[in-house]
Amino acid sequence: MADLTMNSDREYRGETTKGRASVGANVRVFVGQAMMAGSGGIVNVTTGSGNDFVGFAAESVDNRTNAVPHGGAAGATSANLHVEGTVKLMVNHASGWGHDDVGLTVHATDGNTFTTTVSTHVKVGKVINVLTNLGGEDDPVTDAEVLVYFNTALTALLIV
Repeated sequence: MADLTMNSDREYRGETTKGRASVGANVRVFVGQAMMAGSGGIVNVTTGSGNDFVGFAAESVDNRTNAVPHGGAAGATSANLHVEGTVKLMVNHASGWGHDDVGLTVHATDGNTFTTTVSTHVKVGKVINVLTNLGGEDDPVTDAEVLVYFNTALTALLIV
């Protein structure tokens, strides 16, 4: 998957908790985008950063340079976020998904790409259910729809 270039509603299961955070300088926020902590406010997830996941955008905000009325300054506006709940995501698991993969940590490489590969990617949450038909041993599924529980208050504590 690629980073979002337009709003994309995510499917949440059950209740979610929302929060609000300042938006970083020159940032465009799309609904459904995974966001992380950055200098001056929340920013789009990028690989290799190792910053803390702060939630999924619940609204669209344009804080880019010359955007009216905000103009791109750090903290010039804020955005609503889903900060705790269960979300359905397409997640890559390079070795192939199995029934025993519940509990794996999910990482984001950008605002819309998710993997179980452990690296400097941003930790999002834990797999609580694999929804995709897993196939067989000869044809393992590497990309699957999974339910992921996320809680931004606990994200930094995820054990990988």
